[in-house]
Amino acid sequence: NFLVGAAAFLILSGIFLLGLSIVFPAPEELAINPDVRSCATGDQSCLLRQNAEKERVRSGYIAARAIYDYLILKISSGVGVILLFLGFFLFKTKLGSNISAGIIFAGAFAIFYGYFQGIKF
Repeated sequence: NFLVGAAAFLILSGIFLLGLSIVFPAPEELAINPDVRSCATGDQSCLLRQNAEKERVRSGYIAARAIYDYLILKISSGVGVILLFLGFFLFKTKLGSNISAGIIFAGAFAIFYGYFQGIKF
């Protein structure tokens, strides 16, 4: 019985994580490697422009990642609450206590995943 509940947990958690990464992929950080050799020797303005461009791209990525983390928090919390209610409903109607326990744990996992992804320490 334990294995059936554990399998339900692993399957639902895996579907949740894979579905989330497919439907809502994380923003990727652009790798900007300025060619320092393109600047003349001692040309500080060229180096400052390249550094400013790197900082602009980096700050854009940080802003996009903050929005992504916030949305993951909201989506994961919603999915987790739905799974918790479904698991408690199945448990109350006695339609399989081991499967409902796996669904409840998958809901709790989704909620914890969202909070750890969305909240930065």
